[in-house]
Amino acid sequence: MVLVGVAVAVIAVVIVIAFVLFQPRPIVARETASPNPASPGQTVTFRYYLLNGGSAALTVDRIQSIAYYNGSFFLAINFTSASPEWRSSSVAAGQEVQVMEGTFLVTAQFVGSWLERCTYFTSAGQVTSDVTYTFAL
Repeated sequence: MVLVGVAVAVIAVVIVIAFVLFQPRPIVARETASPNPASPGQTVTFRYYLLNGGSAALTVDRIQSIAYYNGSFFLAINFTSASPEWRSSSVAAGQEVQVMEGTFLVTAQFVGSWLERCTYFTSAGQVTSDVTYTFAL
């Protein structure tokens, strides 16, 4: 009877450890803007990354970028592998890949506070990231 109790306890511990160790990790999107803040005349480089915490490779089909300027909708645009800014469409399990990179020359008309919300459409579903940046005089 004692052996059965020990065996059940060991099996329970193994199951708990397996769930903790092999639990799928999230897919995480992030964006960087450098320099941030930026001034008119500077070129800002935007880089878009995707971290695949899952156990299988995934593909990125497109990124939808929605920009808000001083709190108001400004622009929505879709980027795909046909876009010249595109860098990679596949992300191996456990890896982070730069999916896209673009540059923007800041002019006085764009001075203000910006929010960019990007939705990555992947073979594993959608994931969204937000980045705020400032163009200042």
